[in-house]
Amino acid sequence: MPAAARDNGAVSAAPTLWRALRANGQEAFYLIGSVHLATPEMLRFPSTIDEAYRRSAELVLEIDANGLRPEVAARLAERYARIAPPATLRERVSPATLAALSRYLAAHRESLARYLQLQPWFIAQQI
Repeated sequence: MPAAARDNGAVSAAPTLWRALRANGQEAFYLIGSVHLATPEMLRFPSTIDEAYRRSAELVLEIDANGLRPEVAARLAERYARIAPPATLRERVSPATLAALSRYLAAHRESLARYLQLQPWFIAQQI
């Protein structure tokens, strides 16, 4: 049962907060789940979330990409969708994932080569 659920069946206003750690135990990022329709009492986050914000070096927000002008969307994709050389997709995903992508692309008569400099999230969005 999620931490936000209470024994009496009522759901608290606290959003779900995950903390991801790197293999060496160092913090990598926090991820917060939110509901976009809320009541006024849900506007104040618990102190654990305020602390996560204070500890973070960067804040990344979700946006509605459908509301972007095409030229802005293209500029953002160019900036964030590419993997900077010399790194490639091979360093970002497991061999099994790369093999599955290769099979998928071959079945659709596409080459893996054109995807090797793209971020995994962008590839997933494209296919």
